[in-house]
Amino acid sequence: ASLFFRQTNVVWICFVAAEHVISRFEKGTMTLNLSPPLPKEVYRPTSLSKLPHSLYRLILAALSNLPNLFVVLLPYIVVLSAFIVFVVKNGGVAVGDKQNHVLALHLPQSLYFCFTAASLSAFWSLSAVGTQLNRYYREGFGGVFSVALASCMFVSACAAAAILVYKGTIVHPFLLADNRHFTFYIQRKLLDALRGLGKYIAVAFYVVSMWILGCQLSDETRSAACSKLRQLLLAGATAAVLTPSPLLEFRYFLTPFLIVYVHWIADASGPSAGSSSGWVKLVSVLQVL
Repeated sequence: ASLFFRQTNVVWICFVAAEHVISRFEKGTMTLNLSPPLPKEVYRPTSLSKLPHSLYRLILAALSNLPNLFVVLLPYIVVLSAFIVFVVKNGGVAVGDKQNHVLALHLPQSLYFCFTAASLSAFWSLSAVGTQLNRYYREGFGGVFSVALASCMFVSACAAAAILVYKGTIVHPFLLADNRHFTFYIQRKLLDALRGLGKYIAVAFYVVSMWILGCQLSDETRSAACSKLRQLLLAGATAAVLTPSPLLEFRYFLTPFLIVYVHWIADASGPSAGSSSGWVKLVSVLQVL
């Protein structure tokens, strides 16, 4: 199935497999040979600093349950094995015109995706960001030190994103060869504006978009708020799918966006859910027009 729709969908097979294993451990449906049993914090780490320890404990749990793990992952292993056979027999991932479908390291692709996803979920973004800012306000923004630390983190993130843009931007020949596509005008009128400075000005928007997505997935008002571990899986899978493509194309963002969207709407309801759905439909209609 991963091949017939799009080759990179094999990454999402691995993502679903990882989520399945975590869920089985979380629900206690897989025997754990660890003593003491894994605490809840391992499955749902509350901060990025706890992620390495969480991953370490989960890997230990998986290694101690290899027979059960193999049975659980067998359907995914079959698909992955078939994909590997295809790559070996085909001499690569691309089908057809291999010369114009060469894999590359297009680092800013994940930045483009974050901005696109945050824009498509504008109403949900406002709701999640409002919740986060309200929490900061109640806590007095953590004092002067916290504000200064947040400012340093924002500047550092912008600097890192700017380096990715500087070192990793790829302008595929197909991108500028067809003025019937949105991406042609985005590249020519926005990213290449002001003698190429446009792509660096956009860096601040990318960083804010990443923060917005984090707010959405971590929204504590939702019982199904996505844990830091699952956010890491989402980010890793999205980067693995998008980064190898040298062409900026919105259709490549569709599957990652839908999977992230599923995590948002796990238990979402109310005005923000309806408004966000209406916003996506309006964008679709405007695109057709």
